Amino acid sequence: MDAPPPDWGEAELGKGLFVYSDRGLLWRTAKLLAAHPRIELPEHARALVEDAYDQAKFPTPEVFEACAQAREGKAWSEASLARANALRFEHGYGAEAADGRWHDDRVVPTRLGEPTETLRLLRVLGDGLELWAGPGRDASTCARSELSAPAWRVAGMEPDAAWAERLEDFAATLADKGRWAQLFPLAETPTPGVWRSVLPGMEIEYSRAKGLIWR
Repeated sequence: MDAPPPDWGEAELGKGLFVYSDRGLLWRTAKLLAAHPRIELPEHARALVEDAYDQAKFPTPEVFEACAQAREGKAWSEASLARANALRFEHGYGAEAADGRWHDDRVVPTRLGEPTETLRLLRVLGDGLELWAGPGRDASTCARSELSAPAWRVAGMEPDAAWAERLEDFAATLADKGRWAQLFPLAETPTPGVWRSVLPGMEIEYSRAKGLIWR
């Protein structure tokens, strides 16, 4: 524990390290937990949290320094992005406060991470369409039929003329007229629970177990 290898934590956390990327913090936390087989809350909470962040008391192992520096650099970059896109409250409530950056309700320039698009799933049932969550057309049923996908994945996903007209007619019956999401129709395959896009040129499948899969 005092001299962790470079791959420390990978076996235990796997892909979780993309979320909990501060290995120094994770190492100090593990070290503290190993030293405290019995934890009483809330009595011990403050001391444990403060010690986990106390690099003077538990210096970050050298093997994690590069990771820590990369994480710190990313944090400063994200902070700069937030400051550049922050609203100017001194200009009051209006477009002037945004400096032209907040031009679309669906695009939040201070939001970090990969740009995403909202897909609203539809079931193709015979000659009709139905929201994935059920036969309703209200806002709640719409929201429960939605998922997010990387924007680069759905870029250029345009239906042909026949499907465009059909989806436009269906959107007109929805609470928000289809304004806030891209309608995405799916038909069930011979495999129970697996649905496939009916839009030409889009080899995409969906199931509750695996989510969206691009073929």
